[in-house]
Amino acid sequence: MARSLKSEAEFFLHQGLQLSQAGAYEEASISFERALQLYPSWHETCYFKGIALYELQRYTDAAACFQQALDLKPNYPEALNSHGMALFSLGSYEAAIASYDKAIKLRPDFHQAWYNRGNALDKSNCHEAALNNFDQALKLEPEYSRSWYNRAIILYKQGKYEAAIASYDKAIEFRPHYSNAWYNRANILNRLKRYAEALQSYDRVLTIKSDWYAAYYNHGNVLHKLKRHEEAVASYDNALQIKPTLYEAWYNRGNALDALGQYDDAIASYREALALKPNLREGWYNWGSTLHKAGRYEAAIASYDRALALKPGDPVCWEARNLAVGKSGRPYHQPTTSPIYATDYDEQTFVEGDTDSNIVFASAYGANGQIVRAPQGQPLLVIEDDWGRREILLERDRYSIGRDPKSDICLHSQFVSRHHAVLLRVNHANEMVAYQITDGDLSGKPSTNGLMINGKKSRSLELQSEDAIVF
Repeated sequence: MARSLKSEAEFFLHQGLQLSQAGAYEEASISFERALQLYPSWHETCYFKGIALYELQRYTDAAACFQQALDLKPNYPEALNSHGMALFSLGSYEAAIASYDKAIKLRPDFHQAWYNRGNALDKSNCHEAALNNFDQALKLEPEYSRSWYNRAIILYKQGKYEAAIASYDKAIEFRPHYSNAWYNRANILNRLKRYAEALQSYDRVLTIKSDWYAAYYNHGNVLHKLKRHEEAVASYDNALQIKPTLYEAWYNRGNALDALGQYDDAIASYREALALKPNLREGWYNWGSTLHKAGRYEAAIASYDRALALKPGDPVCWEARNLAVGKSGRPYHQPTTSPIYATDYDEQTFVEGDTDSNIVFASAYGANGQIVRAPQGQPLLVIEDDWGRREILLERDRYSIGRDPKSDICLHSQFVSRHHAVLLRVNHANEMVAYQITDGDLSGKPSTNGLMINGKKSRSLELQSEDAIVF
């Protein structure tokens, strides 16, 4: 009977090993468990079950299996190393190091344990000690590419860029198709402004892993820096084909198109970037700059206003806005937030996109101090959107505002929600009339981009004369 039980347990053990080799870890763990039910004292079966659970990322269960193996056989270096790996994956770095220490004490030439100990030290911010552990692993196994790779990461963190590149080179020497090593190597070369070499490394990455959107994106950035703008656009297109929501690629694609003088395409690209990330200040500024170049001054001003709402004291943006105001023929209006002018600043990349809606709330007098054609004290909305500038005399108790054509006040901009805000009349005791603006529709559902009033996010506010609202 005992022989029959042992034979059955061996069958499940070997079945589990075969399933593990085939990558069927869930089924393997079940087979190992069946073997353990028949022979609970087999430490190796506990260990193999732990490996299967580790591959399934069930780290707590894996750690328990490795501990079970160690309870049966305390001097088991492989189980100690694997136990450390499971603890590492659970974020218990000190306990992982202690487990690796026991493995190394039993087997000083265990290069994987030295390597794993280095990883745990790195996570504990003991970078120099981690580097020493990777070096020890490489003394024992000079061709262990993972040690060269993680060693390079530590050197990069220490600012030792040339040494890091040399370490990545060694990783690649022993593993030529190591795409992560090629990629990190390219990033360092890019940082060092060695663009031609960086480009070669990114090219190598993409021959190994053609669906890596970040590699295409960085490849495009390097080409843009080399002023190879058409090729940069092609790289950004490849990145966006893989990940259409990568707003950085839409933004930098707009920069490259702007450099080519393809302003309409640049504007469309910035529009996509800002739809994905509405608070991208650089996007609003560059969009305004491209509109400026294209002679669309009113739209440029509105775009600069969005940038200034996000960074009110930006002297470069104020200067660009004032230039656009001067060219538009609009009377100069001293902004409510005083700009800080600068005479010496870095030249910015001009970019742009479509204008969003900008509303100035006025009562008896306009922003430039001239009387607005409205009854004394009667509130007036001055609207600027993609259709230009217009004034609306406010008289009703309630107004819906949004992109929906059925809105009481329809705003023409893709950045405005269909039902963006509501205006409610407020009657004060002194017979003065005001309006409260609240974000969202009548049911309380908020808009996508919210309200920015005088440069500050606001959910609801009773408007005062000269309040500026950005949707």
